[in-house]
Amino acid sequence: MENLHKTFKLLIISAFSFFLYYYIDNHDSLELLQEKLDNSLKTRGFYFFILINLIKYFFLLLSIMSIIFLAFTLYKNKEKLQP
Repeated sequence: MENLHKTFKLLIISAFSFFLYYYIDNHDSLELLQEKLDNSLKTRGFYFFILINLIKYFFLLLSIMSIIFLAFTLYKNKEKLQP
């Protein structure tokens, strides 16, 4: 039962982080905010661009790594069950 809880938690983390990546990548208000910051001060716009992209790719990496970790743990548990 505990393994099922851990597996479900990893799936939730993976799905939520992929959803956040997709949301940040396709959200129009972030692009509008980027344009406003670019028009006001170039350095603020650049820092915002770097920060948003770091956060976006962090969520993508977290999503991929949690799926890889889930597959690795399922494979490891499967080997333990076999005689």
